[in-house]
Amino acid sequence: RGRGVLTLHLQAPADPRLFVQQKADRQWFLAELPAAPRTLARTMPSRIQILWDSSASGAERSHAKELALLEAYFRAVRDADVRLVRLRDRSEVAGMFRVSKGDWSALRAALEATVYDGGTRVDDIPAETWAEEDLLFSDGLVNFGRPALPALQGTVHAVSSAVKADAR
Repeated sequence: RGRGVLTLHLQAPADPRLFVQQKADRQWFLAELPAAPRTLARTMPSRIQILWDSSASGAERSHAKELALLEAYFRAVRDADVRLVRLRDRSEVAGMFRVSKGDWSALRAALEATVYDGGTRVDDIPAETWAEEDLLFSDGLVNFGRPALPALQGTVHAVSSAVKADAR
């Protein structure tokens, strides 16, 4: 019996590869094309919205890993205004926070104090044009409303640290 998460590290191929498979009346393919990694500087957002799944199933995510990710993220962002929205059977704006010089301790305390209960609804997330970047922390299990995010203004990054998740 396995426990935890299985992580595989595979070496990228040095040369292009193509795989083809015939199944019933369809043909499927996978192409692997080597690409040189590159780093591009980007403008850090000054207005961030965190969408935090606070449902009962959200309690099963690895919050320690999510908080470690946010630690590194805010170290890079340095200064920003952050709106925390808890996702429940109805979304709930849980507060506005100021991250200054990478210090996000008040926001972290609010996240750590989250009570996980009930279900998840994502179709009523505030879709105002306020945030430049939206960070969605969820297992993707939506059991209230339509399972589609509203059109958000900012770039949306979805993070799931759950062993059981719905990636749709």
